[in-house]
Amino acid sequence: MRAYTREDAIHISIAAGVSIDEMETILPQHKIVRNMPNIAVSVQEGVMVMAANAHISDEDKETLDEIFNRIAAVAWVEEPLMKYAPSLTGSSPTYTFLMIEAMADKAVSAGFPRQQAYMLAAQAVVGAGKLVLETEAHPAVLKDQITTSGGSTIQGVMELENNGFRKSVIQAMEAINNANKK
Repeated sequence: MRAYTREDAIHISIAAGVSIDEMETILPQHKIVRNMPNIAVSVQEGVMVMAANAHISDEDKETLDEIFNRIAAVAWVEEPLMKYAPSLTGSSPTYTFLMIEAMADKAVSAGFPRQQAYMLAAQAVVGAGKLVLETEAHPAVLKDQITTSGGSTIQGVMELENNGFRKSVIQAMEAINNANKK
């Protein structure tokens, strides 16, 4: 492979579980970036977690940011954190899809048309995410703005807690982390 590349080229890998150290055994002294995109890049709303080896300059990172920010929010992390990216950003849309599907199923059981139920549930998730991003408020602060004393929303939150909602999300992430050792 070394014979077919230039030393000044930036090599970007999306190979899951292949560390920068492993790539450097094939391409020593080359610029290497490890990139973990998620499925939402297909609609320009994704996330890309990236790590770079020592040969990547700040200018290289700026160039890559300029390219990839068109389709995703880019987050540069140290290589050891890459093993946690699948559970945080790569697989997490699946949890969201399950929640949207559950919300829509309940809405359909109440009489909403299926497509409308999906749209409403999905837009509620998009809006909640946008509130976190744009206000930079802690999610608990935003939750507290919606939950009123003795109100219906806090009753729903209590039911989620009684059924281990947070624990289930954390355990799902841990299962993914354990499956991705690199």
